[in-house]
Amino acid sequence: YNPKLHLHFNDAREFLLTAKKQYDLIVSEPSNPYRAGIANLYTREFYQSVSSRLNQSGLFLQWVQGYEVDDRTVMIVLQTIRSVFPNIQIWRTKTGDMVLVCGKSAAAFPEDVASLRRNMKENTIREGLNRGWGVDDAEGVIAHYVCGNTTIDRLLSEGSYPLNQDDRNLLEYAFAKTVGKTVRFSIQDLHLRAVQTQDDSPVPADQLSQETIAQRRLAMYLFLGTVVPNEKHRSETQQLRADAFNLYLAKRYADAVARFQRMDIDFTSAIELTAYAHALAEAGESVPDRVMQTLNENNPTQAAAVQAIALFQQRQYDRAADQILTTFQLLQANPWGSSQLFDAVLQKSVALSDIDSSKALPIYKQLHQPFALYRLEDKRLLVRYVVSEQLEKIQIVEALKSLEPNVPWKGWLLESRAKIYAAAHHPLAAQAKSDLQRFKSWNR
Repeated sequence: YNPKLHLHFNDAREFLLTAKKQYDLIVSEPSNPYRAGIANLYTREFYQSVSSRLNQSGLFLQWVQGYEVDDRTVMIVLQTIRSVFPNIQIWRTKTGDMVLVCGKSAAAFPEDVASLRRNMKENTIREGLNRGWGVDDAEGVIAHYVCGNTTIDRLLSEGSYPLNQDDRNLLEYAFAKTVGKTVRFSIQDLHLRAVQTQDDSPVPADQLSQETIAQRRLAMYLFLGTVVPNEKHRSETQQLRADAFNLYLAKRYADAVARFQRMDIDFTSAIELTAYAHALAEAGESVPDRVMQTLNENNPTQAAAVQAIALFQQRQYDRAADQILTTFQLLQANPWGSSQLFDAVLQKSVALSDIDSSKALPIYKQLHQPFALYRLEDKRLLVRYVVSEQLEKIQIVEALKSLEPNVPWKGWLLESRAKIYAAAHHPLAAQAKSDLQRFKSWNR
C-alpha cells in the first residue's frame, strides 16, 4: 500500500473532463488504436482535454507504435497532437515503439545536461533507466532521442494530413488496415532526418561527447535486440563496434569475439560488456576475471547466466548444472537483463538434460516457479516440458498441463500432447486429438 498512490477506475476522457486538479505529468499508454474505442484517445479533442489539465511546465507523454503501421497514419497522429501542443520531442523506447513527449511551453524541456544528470541521481530514476534501458549516464539516455519540432514540422509540411477528430476518427481504421502486416514506420529514418537538420539532441551538442552518444546508440540497438543499421560517416572504431554487435545478434559468437578483441571494451557500458562476456562464453573461451567481476556488480543474474554458459561450453556439466539452477533462482527475484542471454541459458538447460538425464529433475523442479514479472513465461513452460521428457510420465503430464489451455501451436508439441494424453487416458485427450487434426488441416 502506498498512500501517495490514488487509483481511479474510470474512462480516461471522462476523468480529464471532470478532474479539478492540474498535473505535472500525464501519460497515455493505451492498447493499440485499432481496438474498439482506443482511437478516441488519439483525437484532437482528447489532447485538448489533456492540455487543460496540464500545468504550464508539465509534460504529456503519448505512446505510439511504430510497427504494423504506415507512414501516413503516424503523420496523422503527429499532425493531430501538434495542433494542440507547440513543443514535441520523439523518443525511442523499444524496437518499434515511440513516445511523444509534449509540452505547452518550452519551459517544460530543460536544455541543459546538468538537470538531466541531477535527475539521474535520484534512486528511482537511476534504477528505472538501468533496468528499462540498460543505461546509467546522460549519454545513454540521449541515445534514445529521435527528434524535435524542427524535424516534425518539416515532415508535416511535405504532405497534407488531416486531423483525427471525434466526429471524424480516421485512426481506428488506419491502424486496422495494417494489423499483421510487415509494414512499419522507420524510426531510424526519422532520426537520420533529424541529424541532417541538427535536431537530433534535446540539449546543446557541445554539452556532451557526441562520440559517446553515438557509441551508446549502438548499444541501444543491441539492448533492443535489433540489427545495428548502416550509417555513413561512422568512425572506424564505431563501425567495428557495430559489426561486433550485429555478429553477436546473429549468434555468430566466435566472429563477434574476433571483432570485440580488436577494440577497447567499454567497461562503462553494461550492455556492451554483457554481450562481450556472453560471446566469449558461447565461443568456449574464458571470460576475464575483471569482466566477470564488473558483470556481477552490475547484474548478478546476467553474471550467473554467462558463467553457466561458459561452464557448459567447456563441458564442465556438473558445475554448469549448478550455475543454471542458480541463474533460474536469480531470475525468480530479478528478471532484468538480456533476452538473448537468458534464452541461451534455457536452451543450455535442455541440452544438458539430453546429455545427462540425471540433471533433468533438478532443472524441472527449479522451473516450476515463474520468473519475476513472468519474464520469459512461454519459454519457461515450454522448456520445462521438453526437460520433462527425460522424466517419468507423471512429470511429463504435469508439464503439459502447465501449457494449457493455450498450448503453443507447434506440430511436434501437438503430436506429443495427443499421444501422451491418449496413453494416460487424460480428460484432455479428445481435445488434444482435435487440435492436432486442426493443425494438420491448416498446414496441408
